[in-house]
This record gives sequence, structure tokens and C-alpha cells, in this order.
Amino acid sequence: MPGGNLVRSYDPSAVLQAAFRRFFDHIQIDEAWLTIVRDAARRGPVVYVMRNLSFLDFMALDHLTERHGLPGVRFANDLGLWVLEPFAETWSEAVLRSRRVSPTDRLTEVIQSGGSAALFLKRPPTLLEKAAHGRRRVSSEGDALVKALFDLQGRMDRPIMLVPQVFVWSKRPESLEPSAVDFVLGPRDWPGRVRLAMEFLLNYRNVLLRAGEPIALSDFLLANAGESQETLVRRGTYALLRKVERERRAVLGPMRKPPDRVREEIIRSPKLSHTIRQLAGDGRAERMLLTARAYRMLRELEAAPDPETIFAMSKAVQGILNVLYAGLEVDTDGIERVRQAAQRGTLVFLPSHKSHIDYLLLSHVLHKHSLQLPLIAAGDNLSFFPAGMIFRRGGAFFIRRTFRGDRLYAAVVDAYLRRVLRDGWPIEVFIEGTRSRTGKLLPPKLGLLNMLVDSGLTIPDRDILFVPVSIGYERLVEEGSYVRELLGGEKRKEGTTALIRASAVFAERYGRLNIQFGEALSLRDLMKETGIDADDRVTPARRRELTKKIAHRTMGRINAVTAVTPGAIVAVALLTHGKRGLTHAELLDRVRQLLLVLQRQGARCISS
Repeated sequence: MPGGNLVRSYDPSAVLQAAFRRFFDHIQIDEAWLTIVRDAARRGPVVYVMRNLSFLDFMALDHLTERHGLPGVRFANDLGLWVLEPFAETWSEAVLRSRRVSPTDRLTEVIQSGGSAALFLKRPPTLLEKAAHGRRRVSSEGDALVKALFDLQGRMDRPIMLVPQVFVWSKRPESLEPSAVDFVLGPRDWPGRVRLAMEFLLNYRNVLLRAGEPIALSDFLLANAGESQETLVRRGTYALLRKVERERRAVLGPMRKPPDRVREEIIRSPKLSHTIRQLAGDGRAERMLLTARAYRMLRELEAAPDPETIFAMSKAVQGILNVLYAGLEVDTDGIERVRQAAQRGTLVFLPSHKSHIDYLLLSHVLHKHSLQLPLIAAGDNLSFFPAGMIFRRGGAFFIRRTFRGDRLYAAVVDAYLRRVLRDGWPIEVFIEGTRSRTGKLLPPKLGLLNMLVDSGLTIPDRDILFVPVSIGYERLVEEGSYVRELLGGEKRKEGTTALIRASAVFAERYGRLNIQFGEALSLRDLMKETGIDADDRVTPARRRELTKKIAHRTMGRINAVTAVTPGAIVAVALLTHGKRGLTHAELLDRVRQLLLVLQRQGARCISS
């Protein structure tokens, strides 16, 4: 560690320490955050970088670093806590800014002595700054401190490690248009003290802390050698803010827009507008009629995700799972891969489809692991009252089984998918098109997937990642109806009556569930592999080739990660036995042999 006296860390009173333990110990952190910070600390002094000034973020970060034995925070800029200023040496220094050491000198002293710091890049403008600059950007103290770090790195051998941090105090998504609450209590970015206290007390049990990929300042300077200091500060600040924003978006998803605005954007999209003009010809009245019809189609189609409904549905799904199933096993390594993929681009989940439970299960698992929920492509047979209303507010959008003979409907669905992908929404599409009655994967249906690929090709600045998902069951709640259909019976139409009749399934238990995630497929990588350049005009034939490649690789990866259940192993042992029967001991021996073969092949197996 470099020489010099180490600047003291924040030492809260016993009362504050008890309060911090009461509230901050609930903050959800994962092993990835601990690993990132510890690895960074081994390389050099750590600077925890956050977007907006918040004394609550500082106090929570200070408590968690001390609790987990991580580099303690010995500097934080512009907290504005007056007599409670954490790093003031005397009362006069706490009350009078003129008595304090300048922030740049204090930060330099902390880093040179081997300590760690918390750096807030933005602060709310003061009333004088608002009056002087209006809506224009006000130079914040964060810029000067970033410049000081660049200057200091030039005099140090060890790299200064900038670790982006984000606290998510509320999972309620942000909206583009301010609400009445924003005007009264302050916006989400700069909440007033009343709003800050309310959000904290209401959500402290569900707060998340995430860390982005660290930036080694020495490596950043080498990569940008020859640039002016002003350019370095601007690029460095932008890179840090972008990493913080990626972490926030992975949890909260895109900014919400008013439904009317979304519909207007979709109707005015070039491709849909062109289709309406083609179908209407020169007649203005015909064009207005087709536009009105397109609006009606959109209202029947669109999802309307609502945070309260999603929260209530997650609780209800957990209750249903507890009653119907013996347990749920989740591929935790796969979840972490999904989290990383969400930072690289927009996700399209492509799950296997065996049961109506599938619609609820993936969203429930993602919600439990604090990942943004996808919009789910569901058949319009599920839009009946009251389930359709609930599913729509849970994130489902309803599409017809076939688009044949209706160019306008196909164009509306295509425009809707383009809009939600451009806005950054994850999407869930059941690639088989319908539920498998036998448990085997069905041949992939390419219609919706082709639309998604076509939409992804028009978004050059963001990758689309297709995530294969295997959802496995020991028993299916629909097993009775499947047997009837396989024996030649007709499929019963979904509806309110069928929903009431389905309550009989709660009389039984259906074993264990499992959900597994395959390696994500990058659209950009597959474009390169297929010989398609980002600037190429892709013909329909080449797009179909790309779509088929994605579809078949997805099916292969779903098969590769599908877990073997105890029931399946026992069934194989019985069905492959050549005689009329076998003893219990013989059955166990055959099951052990099968398990050994599966383990040698690297198959995933579910515990009984």
C-alpha cells in the first residue's frame, strides 16, 4: 500500500449503526458484486462510481462495504449533510464549507494513501444555477473529480479502479412523462426528502445493489492516448454512466411511454404506413378507415404491463406452485448468463412449451431474480375474460394463430414487434407455436421469429440475443386432456368455463418443476457467420436462412439443457426391460446404470 496516513473512514454513532443494520442488511447483493469489488481492490484503489448524488446511497454503500470486509469508503463528494458531514474533522469544518479541504485535494489524498472513494457524477442544480442556465447542462463537481483522477493516474504505478454501482430503491419502472407525484415530491432522479423517505421505508426489503464492469483508469488512458483532457473526461464520464445505465435497465427495463403515444408511433411507422397506403389506394376515406382498423387491432393486440398486477401475479404464482408442485429448480448459472446478456442487448426468450403454466413460470423466475420481465406472445385464444385482462396487465400480447389473408393485421403485428424491440423490451415467444402433447420438442414455427429477425436487422446500434429456455415437468396438469386428444378427442376451447373446471387440478400434486437456460445466440454473430454485413440490404431469402439457423440452433440448445427427471429415468428403465416385470432391486440397479450413462454424457439431472 502507498505511504502516507490513511484518511479515516466514516464512523457512525451506535444509534445510526443499529438503524443501518435494521434497514441496509436487507439489501440484495449477489456473489458477482462481491467478486467484482474484491478483484478490483486487488489491482488498485477502488472508486465506487454512482450516477446521481444521494446520501442514502453513500450510507448504504459504506455499511455494506464494512459488513463484507471490502475497501471502506473514505471520501464522498458533495453530500450536503451539514453537521452530519461524515468526513468533517471538526464542527466548524462540518458547518462551514470554507473550512474544508477542497474535494479534489481530499480525493487525491485518499487515493494516494490507498483508500477508496465514492464518486457521484451528477448532482441536482441549485436554484441559482437553474436561473442562470435554465435547462442547459450545468457543470457538476463530478467532472472536476474525474479530471483529478486522470491527473493522479499519471503519477501512479497501480491502476485506479472505477467500479460503477447502482442502487435500485424501487422496481417501479420509470416513465418518460412526469406525473403529479413528480411535481409535488420531486422526480425519481432527484427525489425530495419526503419522497426519498417514503420510497426507502416502503421498499427497503427489496432494494438491489448491482456493479458494472470496472474500468482500470491506466488502461483507459492507454486506449485514448493523445486525446485532450477535456475529451478524456467526457469519454470517461460517458463510459461510466453507460455502464450504470445498463445495470439499471437490466432490472427496470425501458422507460415507459403513455399507451396513446406508443400506438401513434406504431401507426406512423414507415412500413405500416406504406402498407395502409397500398391497401387504400388513392382514396382518403379508405385510408382513414384502414387506419382506424389498425388502431382497433393494436388495442386488441398490445400488452399493458402494470407493476402492481405483476407483483400480485408473482405472489399468486408462488402460491399456486406451492400447492401444485413439490419444488422448483432454477438454473442459477443460466440466470447469471441471462443477466450478463441483458447488458449486451435486447433479449428474446425462446422457451419450450408443454403447459399453460409456461406462460407464468418464466416471468415468475425472472421477477424473483430481479430481471426485467418480457412481453409474452400469447395466442388470442387466451384473451377471454377475466384471464385475458390479467395476462395483458402481466405483460402478454395476443396474436391470431394465422395471419393469412389479412395483410393489414400482419403489418400491425410486425410494426408492434419493431416498436417494442426498438424501445428495448425483452420478448418471450414460444417457438413451437403450440403446446407439445408428447413432451418432445415440436418443429419450430418461423413466422413470429422471422418478424423479430427482420426487426433486429433494422436496429444496428443494439444486438438482439435469443435465449433458449427449457421448462421441464415431472407431471403436467393437462395430462388428462392430452391423453384424450392423443386418443382422437377434440381439443376443448379455452374460456371462463374451462378455467373454472380447471380448479380440479388443485386436488393433486405434480412433482417438481425445473427451468434451464441455454447459451444465448447473438444476432450479430450469426449475421457474420451467414455472411451478412450490417450495411447490407438483406433479401427475404437470406433473412429466412438466418431465421432457420436461429430456430434450429435454439431447438438444439433447448434439447442440450433439458434436465432429466426421476420419472423419466424410471420410465426408460421399465420400457427398455425385455421381460414382463422386474423386482424393485432390479429397477434400482437399472436406474443407477442409466444415471451413470447420463452423468458421463454431461446431462443435467433433477433431484427427486
